[in-house]
Amino acid sequence: MRGLVWTATVAVGLCWLANAIAQEQVAGDQKLRPAGEPLRVNNVPPDLMKILKDWEVSSSKIKKLEGKHRRWEYDYVFKVLKRNTGVFYYEAPDKGRIDLEPVPNPDPPKGVKNPPPPMEKDKKHWLTGKEMDFELSPGPAERWYCTGQLITQVDDQSKTATQMVIPPQAQGEHISDGPLPFLFGMPAAKAIQRYDMKLINEDKKTNKAWIEARPRWQTDRSNYQLATIILDLKTFLPDAVRLIDPAGTKETAFKFGELEVNSKSITKLFRGDPFKFSDRNYKIVTKAPIDERAEQADGAGQDRKVTPASATKPATKSVGNGSTKPASNPAGTKAAPKAAATPRVPSVVGLDGKKAKEILVQLGYEVVGEWGSEANRDEEIRRVERQEPDAKTALAPGETVTLWLYKKPSDPAK
Repeated sequence: MRGLVWTATVAVGLCWLANAIAQEQVAGDQKLRPAGEPLRVNNVPPDLMKILKDWEVSSSKIKKLEGKHRRWEYDYVFKVLKRNTGVFYYEAPDKGRIDLEPVPNPDPPKGVKNPPPPMEKDKKHWLTGKEMDFELSPGPAERWYCTGQLITQVDDQSKTATQMVIPPQAQGEHISDGPLPFLFGMPAAKAIQRYDMKLINEDKKTNKAWIEARPRWQTDRSNYQLATIILDLKTFLPDAVRLIDPAGTKETAFKFGELEVNSKSITKLFRGDPFKFSDRNYKIVTKAPIDERAEQADGAGQDRKVTPASATKPATKSVGNGSTKPASNPAGTKAAPKAAATPRVPSVVGLDGKKAKEILVQLGYEVVGEWGSEANRDEEIRRVERQEPDAKTALAPGETVTLWLYKKPSDPAK
């Protein structure tokens, strides 16, 4: 499936890949990491397996893919719909670029004083089917670059570019082990190991297939609980994708068009190297790889360097173990001691409640459990639906983390 649904989820996928790297750093000592889940592969119906294998074969022939897309983000809590449109480009095995522009709200009728906000009406809830109304809002302008070694998120409003290094073990072909393998493709055999997959519908008239994927890996479940892909069975290119967040409170949908495979030129969409960000007018914020033990002691995301793109970096010298640090102050003055940073809460969404509590208690937190939503599947029962504070929130040891667990449909609310 290499490269195909990269287009489907690239807008959030690069962000999630960056978040997954951060989560690895937050996790701390290896003894705090949850044990690997046992390998189990469900029986896959022959019709679904044929589609997955054909998809894999077709994807292996794609070296470049570009196109346009639209994105809708439904927030079921605040009842707001954010809309974007944009373009993307992918080059095997791990390079990508996406630009997202906000879709402006329609102009209010002329002569109407204090018009009500524009709405999308009668949108059905992804789970309950209940009709809801959403207030329209332009989505944020975003640009994402991936060189294969570096991810860059560009904020045009603040003139800032945030960069994060991809660990060597996650680069190249191994990038399919990241949080969204649909992004970069994977063999059919591996897909059915990692996901509970189901063929919802196959329409012979339109040559479209609806495939549902529920993640088994905790890293995936911390990012989304359900993916639905509409696949064109003629081209084996994505027509649309829908993603549901772990809490079930947000739905992100993508629609694709004007897809081109193995184009010799991308000048229609971008100028210059599409994967490299090099605007010297922007401030560069670098998130470098952080040693896990140091991360556990100092807190995640605190060791950030902010330098203008054209600035000169301070000289460095070796400290014996191959790492570097700023050269000594020539004047001999002592630097002020660095204040201890507040630790960050790791993500435990998707974990078994007992295992999640064990991890948090070892980090020094008090843990309170609550019953959350009813489980859709037996495997979800007593797993963490959501947490408060959210992952990566600064929180001192001794403070309380609340976990909401999926319950059986017959369980009384507690």
